[in-house]
Amino acid sequence: MLEKDVKDKPEEATMPVPHIGEDVKDKPEEAIVDIPTIYTILPGIQRNTKIYVDNFGYKYYKKKNHINTITLICDRQRNPSKPICYGIASISIDATDNRISIRTPHNHEPTVFDLNVPILRYALTERGLDPNITTRSVRSIYNTEIIWHREAAQNYTYTQTKARVRRMRRLRKLQC
Repeated sequence: MLEKDVKDKPEEATMPVPHIGEDVKDKPEEAIVDIPTIYTILPGIQRNTKIYVDNFGYKYYKKKNHINTITLICDRQRNPSKPICYGIASISIDATDNRISIRTPHNHEPTVFDLNVPILRYALTERGLDPNITTRSVRSIYNTEIIWHREAAQNYTYTQTKARVRRMRRLRKLQC
């Protein structure tokens, strides 16, 4: 290639060349400036489980209890349909301390989801299983709960509620 051809190329097309002796592996491709600092606890899909969500929207499940901390793993470690993420975080056992510390960073962007849906799902399950509720109709339970959880009602349908309450009632009968 001639020197004239190189000068005609725009600067954006040329890539920086590392100097000899400069270690390329030490330089991160993209530095993460912000790290999650707080978390919230949401009810999980299965009864009596919890989902931990940090302030960026990454979801975690509890992996292990230690003396003073709880180790959390990224939800993609349990979801085989998506590429695996080895993200690990830890939180204090103290329930009043809602700080989270990241031990291993994520290799993906946070998944966008409606934080109100787990709360609605939990309320529907509890009302559907409560023996003190006078109505056994799933439709009336759903209609009552969507009044209290309007934002989540758009993303959680009556059909999903009906299937969930039937499954939970069946499991409760088997346990009795």
